[in-house]
Amino acid sequence: MEEIDFCCKRLVERLEIKAVILFGAGGLLPYAINELSKLNIEIAYISDNNKSLHGTKVSGIEIIPPDKIKDKNLPVLITSMYAKEIASQLKSIGIKEFYDFSYVFDLRRWIEHFNLELINNNIDKINKTRELFEDIESKRVFDSILKYRKTLNPDFLLKASYDDYFHPLVRPEEGDVIIDGSAWHGDTCLEFALRLKNKCIIYSFEPEESNFNKLKSNIYKHKLQEIVFPVKKGLYNKECTLFINTNVDNDMQFQVQSTDTGKSIEVISIDAFVEKEKISKVNFIKMDIEGSEYKALEGSEKTIEIFKPKLAICVYHLYNDLWEIPLLIKRLNSEYRLYLGHHSQNLLDTVLYAI
Repeated sequence: MEEIDFCCKRLVERLEIKAVILFGAGGLLPYAINELSKLNIEIAYISDNNKSLHGTKVSGIEIIPPDKIKDKNLPVLITSMYAKEIASQLKSIGIKEFYDFSYVFDLRRWIEHFNLELINNNIDKINKTRELFEDIESKRVFDSILKYRKTLNPDFLLKASYDDYFHPLVRPEEGDVIIDGSAWHGDTCLEFALRLKNKCIIYSFEPEESNFNKLKSNIYKHKLQEIVFPVKKGLYNKECTLFINTNVDNDMQFQVQSTDTGKSIEVISIDAFVEKEKISKVNFIKMDIEGSEYKALEGSEKTIEIFKPKLAICVYHLYNDLWEIPLLIKRLNSEYRLYLGHHSQNLLDTVLYAI
């Protein structure tokens, strides 16, 4: 914890911030006030587009209209998930110094993404990865993410025009057998079933009990028992017991821990599951498993070799997923063509597509 706190402090020192204005008076505001107080950074004002809040105070800090920010001559930290839109707004009213702070809801988890030293130490892999992408658009998205991480300016991000798992060239199709990891409450498998008119088979992996029960409930609610098969396991590179940290605000963000603390879950590799269940084909693999994507891909080597499924893999949970996962997929099968899409206004929801 001390090492991560040092990283936070070093980021602040790099930006030379001593006093700030926060833009965004919603759910992220309490996190920002708490974290900045630890770093002895003064919050001079808060700003928000909600006119009804102007002139009121939060924790003794006045909320001012956006058009008053420029008069204060202070850097702005964006405390909203609409970071890119707000960055464009700030730019349009003449604010030159602003930084994304929307990841403050779990600062210690995400801080490494903005560590310049880690980026510079991996520059050879980063350059190699860029050349792996098939099209100019993917290269531009890759560049925009790196520029965003270096500057904390979300205005650089290039948001995709298509949905997360429906790249124009890499998407589930009718008749596909789909691996859905992880399923959470079933949002993705429900969308797959709807778009494919129930003409598919989906194996939905969710290891955490309460989430798994909600997944099963949604499957039954939408009468998808014939096509969606819930599996109470996580995906990894082997079959074993692991532990997750459930001490987070959002049950979408349970991560595997390096120590045997937290809540135990059972995991399995895709290769072992396919063999055990005698699955005759796999057409599409989706992974959004909170940092375990690399390990799960390692456990998919035979499946990838035999079936050559389309892949849609999240590459934003760990700071180096952006380059390590594309390099791994190319090692698993050099014939894969790679594409990249970004689907949020901040650091979340970057997806690697392979076909």
